[in-house]
Amino acid sequence: MGCLAQQKLGAIAVIYALLLGFLIYRKMTGRDLYAAIKESVNLTATIMVIIAAGTAFGWILTLEQIPQFLTEKVTSFVGSPVLFLVIVMVFLIAVGTLIEGNVLLIILTPILLPMVNSFGIDPVHFGIFFILCLSVGTITPPVGTIMFTTAAITKVKIEAFIKEVWPFWLALIVAILLIAFVPAISLWLPSIL
Repeated sequence: MGCLAQQKLGAIAVIYALLLGFLIYRKMTGRDLYAAIKESVNLTATIMVIIAAGTAFGWILTLEQIPQFLTEKVTSFVGSPVLFLVIVMVFLIAVGTLIEGNVLLIILTPILLPMVNSFGIDPVHFGIFFILCLSVGTITPPVGTIMFTTAAITKVKIEAFIKEVWPFWLALIVAILLIAFVPAISLWLPSIL
């Protein structure tokens, strides 16, 4: 779907929500609309600043040839793609507990992609693996961003959240390992398209 089509769908969704809020349910007021617009502007501005800073950081890394340097060091230290994926999984989950996933995606992609290519790993396969690892990191203690957000929204204590989420966490780790070691799982759908 093109960018223009997505913008049109977004505009239609906004008009639909306004019609529902003002005319059908009659629960929305001008003050509510102002608060929603203000929150949207703040959120969008925050995301754009993060993306701009991450893009600038990635550009500096590329300019200074940091990814190439790291690729040489990592490939001389790590001998197999399997070991590389395990190390990256642990690293991404650990870093994902401390930093928001979108920021890590912007910063780490230009660093890790040359390593992925040097090990002969399919970029689509690695992309799915990468996103899953970051997702698990965001629900992992001590500082998982989605963990804190979910606990705040649901008004649940962090300890209770951790107690309930650990079976899902283990299932996600198993899923990540399956995707890492069986690339056909993540490459099946793109291969038929």
